[in-house]
Amino acid sequence: MSAVAGTLSRRFTLYVAIQAVSVLVPGLVMIAEIGILVISLRHSAGVLSYVAGQTAGLNGMLSLLLTIITLAIAFVTGYLVREAAFKLLGLIERSARGARLDVTELHHRLTMMFGQKAVDECLAAQPVLKRLLVQRDTEPSVAAIRVSGGHIDGPGYQAFVYSKMWPRTYAPVLGVDRFEVEINMLAATLGPVTLLVVDALVLARPLWWLSVLLAMVGAGMLALVVKSLLRLRQTERVDSLRNLVQNFVMRQAAARYPGENTENSAVEVD
Repeated sequence: MSAVAGTLSRRFTLYVAIQAVSVLVPGLVMIAEIGILVISLRHSAGVLSYVAGQTAGLNGMLSLLLTIITLAIAFVTGYLVREAAFKLLGLIERSARGARLDVTELHHRLTMMFGQKAVDECLAAQPVLKRLLVQRDTEPSVAAIRVSGGHIDGPGYQAFVYSKMWPRTYAPVLGVDRFEVEINMLAATLGPVTLLVVDALVLARPLWWLSVLLAMVGAGMLALVVKSLLRLRQTERVDSLRNLVQNFVMRQAAARYPGENTENSAVEVD
């Protein structure tokens, strides 16, 4: 398998995994939560007993059709809720101090880790990235074009995408795909967690003290998820550029070993 085919295969696998764990599964959970809430409010029988009674007469074809419709609704629901969660995160990042990537601070971190010479040589070998990083601090974005993930297109975002795609293509083991999967999963939990709190509040409404306790617990859970998402998104941006510089330094080190095939040792790291 060629390097390009391997990259495409990994990317497709990552895409399928992300859509499954951050769209389809949360959508199914939310449909179940809504169903449990509606059935509990309208019927005295248990949820499982009611569902079993309603689906007992379905034949194979109707069951298959119902399953397909449910999966389709779940996918659309999960996708819309995840997009709403990313828009919320984008708003928080743009309004919160320190949420945006500070290029000066990042450059200082890279210098402390790899040395000024290595950082300068790496950026000299990546003129596009160097220009984007300079623009990130000196030129504001002309048009606030929103892209996926709640990001705003501009030099900062383009630098992040460039530094993320380089290791993914040439050194997959240094990629930040794990952060991308985790971020999508956490963002997708905001909808199910919110519905879970609503279910608990409605079902526990006769006990006001329990409703208050559940509301506090739910608010705390949502706050922790949002805080973790903001931290992971910042870590993803920092690590993408750090790993790009690390790949450059590792290639230089491999080239110094006598008799080593630097092309294979530097690129085929996975």
